[in-house]
Amino acid sequence: MVNVILWGGVTAVSTMVGQNLGADQTRRAGKIVKRLLLTFFSIAAAASIGIYFLRGPLYQVFINDPAVLQMGSTFITFFIPSVPFFAVFRLSTSVFEGSGHTRPSMTVSLIRLWGLRILLSYAFYFILGAGAVGIWIGMAIGNFGAAILSVAWLSKGGWKKKIIENET
Repeated sequence: MVNVILWGGVTAVSTMVGQNLGADQTRRAGKIVKRLLLTFFSIAAAASIGIYFLRGPLYQVFINDPAVLQMGSTFITFFIPSVPFFAVFRLSTSVFEGSGHTRPSMTVSLIRLWGLRILLSYAFYFILGAGAVGIWIGMAIGNFGAAILSVAWLSKGGWKKKIIENET
């Protein structure tokens, strides 16, 4: 549910960044990025809080098996706090893509998936014996880490530099 809302935001931010940078409106592009990051973090946080408190009834719509309901509730408990940070990561990658700087987007995405999510999930599950909860913790840490890394990279401002110069 949160992802559906986010998809609209990532498309919008990519387009707005590209248009404003192309029109030499760098300052405006920066304002748009800050505003949308805050907006979508807030929307994802509000939706996550709602999902957290409705986690039992949400799963009961699909199944009534107590073991599945318990597992689903546990999943949401561990994973849902990271969803607003996933929104920050995903919007940040759209800023890079909309500005034509695709390498940061690819790099952060690879680090999130292979460097954090898979390695940590493996370590928590197999090495520390945390079971399924370990996988979900690894997934959540991947979202937190990707948000931190992508915001740090965004704050450097390299995405504001034009890739294609005017040919007039």
